[in-house]
Amino acid sequence: MTALVLVGGNLTVAYADTDSDRRATDKKDPSSQNATTLPTLTPGEGSYLEGTQKAAATPTLAGDSVTRLAVDGKAIDAKKTVGVSRLSFDVGSNSTEARYHNHVLVNGEYRADIGDLVNERGTIEIPNEHLVKGENKIQIFAGTVETSCGTNHDDFVLSDIQLTLLGEVADGEENEYTYSFGDGNCGSNSALLTEATLSFFVLGDPQGTTGLQGELDTTELANGEHTITATTASRKTVTNKVTVNNAPAGAPRLLPKDGTLVKGGQSVFADFPAGADAQLSSLTVDGDKPVSAPQLGNGAATFSFDVGANSLDDKYDNHLLVNGKRIDLGGTWAGQRVDIAIPARYLVPGDNTVKVVTGPYKESCGNNRDDFDISGLRLALDGATVTGKDIAASYAMGDGACGSATDRLPEAELHYTIDAPAVAVTDTLGSGDATLGFTVGSNSIEARYQNHILVNGQKLVLDADYVSRHVDLTFPNEWLVPGWNTVDVVTGTYATSCGDNRDDFALSGITLTPLGGTAEGRMVKGSYSFGDGNCGDNVNPLTEVDLEFFVDGPAKGVRADLDTAKIKDGRHTLAATSKSGRTATRVLVTDNSAPEVASSTPKAGQRITASVVLGVQMKDFSGVVDGPDIKLDGKAVKAGAEIGPGLSAGATRSL
Repeated sequence: MTALVLVGGNLTVAYADTDSDRRATDKKDPSSQNATTLPTLTPGEGSYLEGTQKAAATPTLAGDSVTRLAVDGKAIDAKKTVGVSRLSFDVGSNSTEARYHNHVLVNGEYRADIGDLVNERGTIEIPNEHLVKGENKIQIFAGTVETSCGTNHDDFVLSDIQLTLLGEVADGEENEYTYSFGDGNCGSNSALLTEATLSFFVLGDPQGTTGLQGELDTTELANGEHTITATTASRKTVTNKVTVNNAPAGAPRLLPKDGTLVKGGQSVFADFPAGADAQLSSLTVDGDKPVSAPQLGNGAATFSFDVGANSLDDKYDNHLLVNGKRIDLGGTWAGQRVDIAIPARYLVPGDNTVKVVTGPYKESCGNNRDDFDISGLRLALDGATVTGKDIAASYAMGDGACGSATDRLPEAELHYTIDAPAVAVTDTLGSGDATLGFTVGSNSIEARYQNHILVNGQKLVLDADYVSRHVDLTFPNEWLVPGWNTVDVVTGTYATSCGDNRDDFALSGITLTPLGGTAEGRMVKGSYSFGDGNCGDNVNPLTEVDLEFFVDGPAKGVRADLDTAKIKDGRHTLAATSKSGRTATRVLVTDNSAPEVASSTPKAGQRITASVVLGVQMKDFSGVVDGPDIKLDGKAVKAGAEIGPGLSAGATRSL
């Protein structure tokens, strides 16, 4: 029996983001009426703190302001806050799009944009300093973008618009239930609204119930457990236990944050600032060498081959897949030998797979693959013995004219065995900000597509709109390594009327600027066109590109890619020590096991002769990010539902 719902049981989580965690102490009984009126308090229960942190308490009961914020009984110097109210609304099947900059304007002074929403209820937080007792005017504006027909307003429908304050839902009876915004195609539908003004009447004072917020300097506290409390005017108190862990001066910086809960792979970084006069001595997990995913370090192997008279043409986007990692061939060659650098981090001791893949290009006959012959294939890595397995003397690649040649290969899979020791920890540059520079053409990068870059496997989402401008995108400098670096640009997708569509845009002038070093691109082209047309109808643009840069800079840190599936679940101690003997530590909590069913009604294997109320008790909820849900024979059911009625007798059911 498998059940995926929590009806009872405790959810245990290790917290890392102290700014967003608002859970109060576990001593609070959630079933009591008092518990629902306690203020919310950050940092949350179980948080790990270092440096200066924000401490804040927000009231949840109108008229019961927070009057005191303290750590270990000592008052924190805090200022009053007036909190936020929430404007909520339903969005119909025609989405609101962030690129249009649809927005609300509160009492003529506070603006908040409406993001990407479709078939869902949206919420906008409005700071209470912009609301008043009595009448409040909220204007809603449909934004515009320039399109082929001219200036076009976004088309969308909002309904059931409510303003909710602490202890009160504002009176909006004068407002319509539904508002249809837009203009069709650049003004073709004049019946739609480009703006609307709504009125909400508030009985109480939106700023009358206050919270507290202050800065907590944890360097003034000893490392270890401490108690943060918030007290209200009615003397209600909420308490959170936190752990302070400040590294000594001169110790390396160590990431991820204290208390991070992980499963699978997890990158660990220990470093000093770029340019610092300090060196790292060691990085350990529970006192031992990190158990890392196998790889061969920061060097580069060379994949070599001879190209025949028929050219290998760059426009076809030919590439390698090295143990699944894309490496662009990135050039046009004919009648010559070619050397392609493969970063050694993508190779492993033992068997390695290298696929040579011909790219498609849309031509008059359809999607045509590049035709070329390669021979003399060889993989070499300094300090290692590389042996090819059943490598042919030559390979005829391609497909003729859009598939007419069945004797050619669209891809060739090669296997090489590498005899070399695995590298558990690799050098990195020092911490700070590196910059990836590029110019975006007239077709915009849109945040809703979630386009992203991967810097040596570390992901950074492009979460803003860019068009016809130069962009300097910053990312952690320690993601870069001395030697060969890979920067992947990957187009995201968004569900549209034709299906999942990729963002279409062009980039030019791509540069990499590390902090405390220099970078030189390997066959980086002047411009790249990305996308897929309309849901894949054009294969000529790139859905992703692999860019290689050689970085010349000093090592000021290390990186280990932990394989947490190979260590037991639970708390682990990361430690990084400088050559001067200063050590920083962090707690890492691993959980690679799934939640379990502790007990259920009905029990597994139980014979049901009458209706039974469904109940499921779960355990081991660490790391759960969604759900859980219950299904009976694949169909959703709710906790507390009666099981039995309508089911045929004698059948075995799966819950």
